[in-house]
Amino acid sequence: MRGLLVTVFLGASLYLFVQPAMTGLLGGFSSKPAGENDARVNQAVDVATKEIKGKHSSSTSISVESVETQVVAGTNYKLRLKASDGDSHTRYEAVVYEELPHAGGKFSLTDLKAIDSPEKV
Repeated sequence: MRGLLVTVFLGASLYLFVQPAMTGLLGGFSSKPAGENDARVNQAVDVATKEIKGKHSSSTSISVESVETQVVAGTNYKLRLKASDGDSHTRYEAVVYEELPHAGGKFSLTDLKAIDSPEKV
C-alpha cells in the first residue's frame, strides 16, 4: 500500500512539473512557428514592417525570425524581425497589440527596438 502511495505521489508531482513546461508560463509569451501561415500573425508583422521600413530605404526586405504570443485583454505578438538592405542587416524586436474583437480588433505597435546594430555581411 505504501509503495502505491509513493508511486501515485511521484506520478502526480512529475505531472505538475512537466505540464507547465509543455504549455508555457501562464501570462508569459509562448512561441509560435515563424513560418506558420496565420492571418493574425501576418497582420501583426505588417504593422511592425511598416514602421521598420520607415527607418530604412524602400528596398529593405524584412524577414521574420521568431514569433511569440501572449494572451492579455487581447493578444501581444512579440516579433523578432531582420531588416536587410544590401549587405547591411539590423535585427528588431517589436511588440504588436491586437485588441479583442468587441473593442475593434485593431492592431497597434506598442514597442519597437533595434536589438543589434547594423551588421555587414
